[in-house]
Amino acid sequence: MRLRIKFEKKGDMRYISHLDLMRTISRAIRRALLPIAYTQGFNPQPKISVALPLTLGYTSDGEYMDMELIEDLPLAEVISRLNDQLPDGLKIKQCIRIENINTSLMALIRFALYGITFEDIDKEKLMEAIQELMNNDTVLVKKNTKSGIKEVNIRPDIVKLYLEENTLFALVSAGSQRNLNPDLVLNALDIRYKGIKSKVVNINRFDMYDENMRTPFEV
Repeated sequence: MRLRIKFEKKGDMRYISHLDLMRTISRAIRRALLPIAYTQGFNPQPKISVALPLTLGYTSDGEYMDMELIEDLPLAEVISRLNDQLPDGLKIKQCIRIENINTSLMALIRFALYGITFEDIDKEKLMEAIQELMNNDTVLVKKNTKSGIKEVNIRPDIVKLYLEENTLFALVSAGSQRNLNPDLVLNALDIRYKGIKSKVVNINRFDMYDENMRTPFEV
């Protein structure tokens, strides 16, 4: 029984690493007595995979994981048993069967939608900064890489930027092929609107999409 699960990561859970998240989920599965399938070999691991690691400190409404059970269970029961064992801040929202899907979650993801919430901003000034950024073919920012700090063009990875109230929504490249951290978008905006980064209250990932802008549940 192969399942795809959507969950949220909120509150203090924003501060746990991806590795700790996987440990927390594995522990919850064991405590929920779910019949999880394991890999073969000398060190069997539960068959669980998460779509895309979330930056430490970010919250999310749209995280995804796949897992495999060796017995059939009602989907509502899987959700209930897991939520009973997960800590505050982690919550299973939806669950579907994916018996005929072979593409891994990581390979599936191409885009992600983030919401960057500010306090005490000049909306007109921010709109001007957004428009200037989007009107350019080249937006250079400095990025930390394994080989040191490099200047990179992030404009091709920004699909859409739009402001609603005090939240800037950013649809950007995400996944194993290309991945743009919203913090780099903020760096680019900070060049055009000095101090905007200091006004950030929260960064939330709302959902993830494939190349056709379908969520992992719609594939």
